[in-house]
Amino acid sequence: MWAPKKPGAYKIEIIPFVVGPAAEKFTLRKYAEVDDLYYERTYWNHRGIGVNNDAFVCAAKNFGQKCPICEHRAQLAQSPKAENEEMVKALSPRERQLFLIVDHDDLGKGVQLWEISYALFGKHLDAKVANADEEDRVRFRRFADPDEGSTLKLMATEESMGRNKFLEFSVDEFRPRKAQLDPDWLDHGFCLDDMVRLVPYAELKKIFLQTGEDDSQDDTRARGTAPRGNTRASEPEPAPARTSRAAPAKNPPSGVNEDRVVQTTSPSANGAPPAFRAGDEVEFDYREKIVTGVVFRHDPVKGIVEVTVAGRERPQVVDDVDVRLLAPEPAPKPRERPAEPEPADEPPARRGRADEDPDPPPRSARRAPADNEDPPATRRPGPAPKKSQDSDWD
Repeated sequence: MWAPKKPGAYKIEIIPFVVGPAAEKFTLRKYAEVDDLYYERTYWNHRGIGVNNDAFVCAAKNFGQKCPICEHRAQLAQSPKAENEEMVKALSPRERQLFLIVDHDDLGKGVQLWEISYALFGKHLDAKVANADEEDRVRFRRFADPDEGSTLKLMATEESMGRNKFLEFSVDEFRPRKAQLDPDWLDHGFCLDDMVRLVPYAELKKIFLQTGEDDSQDDTRARGTAPRGNTRASEPEPAPARTSRAAPAKNPPSGVNEDRVVQTTSPSANGAPPAFRAGDEVEFDYREKIVTGVVFRHDPVKGIVEVTVAGRERPQVVDDVDVRLLAPEPAPKPRERPAEPEPADEPPARRGRADEDPDPPPRSARRAPADNEDPPATRRPGPAPKKSQDSDWD
């Protein structure tokens, strides 16, 4: 692998390869047919994925297949949260290129593979050819021809983005070769089309989400939202214990929304820190303030969590022992309508005396009066007794 580290001038030969049948699987624009000689392989990948910050080929952009990273990115794009914009940008597939080169300052290594961003070399190469005079443009386009090609003089300049430093290559000159390419260089046997290897969907999904769940469990999540820590079907394997970074459990500072904190970051019983995954909503303390954001990446080995925060161009790097996982915002409860009284099927029961039989027998079952007895309903009270003269009422 050719990977120059210092800025300056480099003199290289770009060695063509025979386009293979694997090129037919790509859905990208075709610049050559199978069995033709060509000088590069363009492909798209996602970078900074998983705890190891690896790069993975994008199935959607290269082959028109399902890509779990692109699916997650599309879900984040539907969310109105500002911090998701940076995650959507960071998860975008990037255009890369593969070349086979020979470095004239290191001929002993022979043909080497060069993998680089299109923005750092390919676009400058295309611009050099496109902006040349018509006569030179024809010659420049044949720079990789084994018989009539050119040696490229590159100028590497050191650039930086944030804390990252890298080299950017421009084409300073196309020098016509004095001789044909060495036949041993052409007999390298490499096919760049075969080097773009796709990781299966399920495997890449586990690496990206840092979980062991399958598709059936993922479908239960609400669409348009980032995965939450409390929706996992199974917890991932515990990360290696870190004795040097383990911090004692501490109470949440004032201002923490304790109703939403579902996981603090004190180490577990075996000393392993809690695991966060991309899309988890979290909060942490920063300069005596509570900051909320969305997890972009968690590296349990290094003990850091990169959190995307609204208003920041790049994710905030925080010790994982200082991060608290938040539960999703509870959905508002629907307003309850008062219960309507049920219609009465029967008239209300007659209110009677306390000593009255609550369930009197039917009229036909009542006792008939005796011959010398007046019916109860027709019995009348007799005259009031007269007062006796010797009565003591007076």
